Amino acid sequence: MGIVANQSMANTIWLFVGSVIGALNVLFLFPYVLQDEQIGLTRLLTTLAILISQIASIGGPTAVLKFIPVFRKSENNFSGLLTVIFSTCFIGFLISSLFLFLGKDFIVDYYKDNSALLVEFFIFLLPLLFAQIFTQLITSFSESVLKSVLPLFLNEVLLRALQSGLLCLVYFDFIDFKEFMYLFICIHLLVGLLIYIYLLFNKHLTFHYRLAISFKEYVSILKYGFANMLSGLAGGITNRIDLVMIGSMVSSMVIVGSNDSSNSGLYAITVYSIAAYMATMIEMPARALSKIATSFISNAWKENDLTTISLLYKKSAVNQLLFGLLVFGIIWINIDGLLVFSGKDYSAGKWVFLFLGIAKLIHVGSGLNGKIIYMSNYYWVFTILTIGLALLTFATNYFFIAYFENIPNWNGIDGAAIATSISILLFNLVAVLFLKFKFKLFPYSLKIIVLVASFSLAMYVCTFFKMDNFFIDVVVKSTLFSLIYLPLIFVFKISDDFNSIVNKLVNK
Repeated sequence: MGIVANQSMANTIWLFVGSVIGALNVLFLFPYVLQDEQIGLTRLLTTLAILISQIASIGGPTAVLKFIPVFRKSENNFSGLLTVIFSTCFIGFLISSLFLFLGKDFIVDYYKDNSALLVEFFIFLLPLLFAQIFTQLITSFSESVLKSVLPLFLNEVLLRALQSGLLCLVYFDFIDFKEFMYLFICIHLLVGLLIYIYLLFNKHLTFHYRLAISFKEYVSILKYGFANMLSGLAGGITNRIDLVMIGSMVSSMVIVGSNDSSNSGLYAITVYSIAAYMATMIEMPARALSKIATSFISNAWKENDLTTISLLYKKSAVNQLLFGLLVFGIIWINIDGLLVFSGKDYSAGKWVFLFLGIAKLIHVGSGLNGKIIYMSNYYWVFTILTIGLALLTFATNYFFIAYFENIPNWNGIDGAAIATSISILLFNLVAVLFLKFKFKLFPYSLKIIVLVASFSLAMYVCTFFKMDNFFIDVVVKSTLFSLIYLPLIFVFKISDDFNSIVNKLVNK
């Protein structure tokens, strides 16, 4: 458990640093340097690449985490498992690229009315797809051998810092937007390459061409990979189909200062993405924990160690919700100022953040439920659940986006946020109930009620304070909220891990 705590702490620190850089990029640099439709294009291309990579990788990244403990014969001998999975994923990439090439006209036709800029840059999707697959694979392997810190640093900190550098180059006219897009692809490839070099240099990564895996075992790997391909695709649809559909369906949000509606979908993506990014910051501590905990869950299932799984499950629910509420509270009490921080008015994203933020709190407060299920022998249950919820997400987005487009003072992005939130809520509800009745695993206790009550009190007190200066207002209210919320958590001993960290800091 010490490894989990230590690497989770390191991961949290780097995630925090990355989130600060990311917030600077999303809230200030991107809006200040690029046009709104250009920002939307980068978000749409990235989203499409992530979604398609779930199919093209054929569940490879998750299969690495699942089967490394099974096929490990020595420290650096995995019976040729990496050769099998990496080769299969490369073939998947080639097949997916062929389908994208042949289906280009259909995809472009879907977006040409509200996201016309995508037509010009569609070809950039292919190298970005390759970068996503390669980086996901190599990151999963690094996590499987308990080396999660450097990959997280490269993905969360270096990548965003390089994006900041590219934006500065655009601002000072060293490069134009097309050159920015070329380099945008290159830095995504660079991250995967650096992780690969790190693992090779430290002799963690070896490819064996004489395989010690039987045909039956290979079929099992493919079966698991295919199931998790469907799960990953369904999960990607649940989390990202809103952006994909906004780009083609939202036409009511015309870019400020322009009468051009040909890129209204990309502008809507920009507003939605800014609010959604702030909501994803709520998951920051949860992502830090899951990076290292997944490997322990896989090993625990191998040994049928339900005690360890139960402990991780309960601790993850409390700790993730504790820090999730902290981030949500600080953002919500400052939301109005944050959405106009860049000098552009993105206040239409306020309710998007609220709906998505609440959904993220439900998700992090449910602990590691999804990872526990798909690392077990009941991974197919996870697949069925995610496919069902993906279909629900698609249907609700289609309905709510169109419905809210026609309501005064609301718009399609609000409908997308509500639809996505409903899906996240239902998924976590079913996952928690499945683990409760199947394995007698349950993450909640009375501490959760005390935790929410402490958060509510801190939020209520902050409503009485309002400063004229934005920066002073942010500092005062954020500090006040933290000074009320965190001491209450410590006094009521909500989290043993949190109290242990505080005690160590006080002793030092």
